[in-house]
Amino acid sequence: MTDDDIYALWLYCNERWPHSFEIPEGERHAVKLAVWHDDFDDLSPMTVRAAIARLGCREFAPTTGMIRIEADLLISDLSGCPRPLAPDQALVELGVAISKLGRSEKPLWSDPVIGEAVSAMGGWRNVCDSELTPAWRAQFRDAFLAAQERAKQAAKRPTPVERRLQEQHETKALAR
Repeated sequence: MTDDDIYALWLYCNERWPHSFEIPEGERHAVKLAVWHDDFDDLSPMTVRAAIARLGCREFAPTTGMIRIEADLLISDLSGCPRPLAPDQALVELGVAISKLGRSEKPLWSDPVIGEAVSAMGGWRNVCDSELTPAWRAQFRDAFLAAQERAKQAAKRPTPVERRLQEQHETKALAR
């Protein structure tokens, strides 16, 4: 994604949320540009624009993390293949859920791995009551990555149906 692509996306955001999305100038321009490159360089400008459009009903402009989550959900919806979340994206989703729901409701996660990481951190209520310090965030990232790795390993294991088919195939091969 080029700087011009990002600038066009900023203009698009500014059109949708003129009261809460400002196009930065000076030093802030370079910093925000770097953040957008970090978050979106692996995506096409069209995908990011579509994600922004899906967030269009919001009163205030979305954060880059929210746009990224929406872009990943869009890709997942269209391809049928879920894209693994990065730990930082999971933290953004966690922060959004805490601010929207608080302790009163358990959220529905875009990826069940987030729920496993939350459980590893002591459960939803404990997470809501925690101060999200850098050390806590590091522990969450570790729990999230561990849960993600367990999910990858579980996906590699044959399902009971696959095991049964494999056993039948081996039985037939031995009978010959």
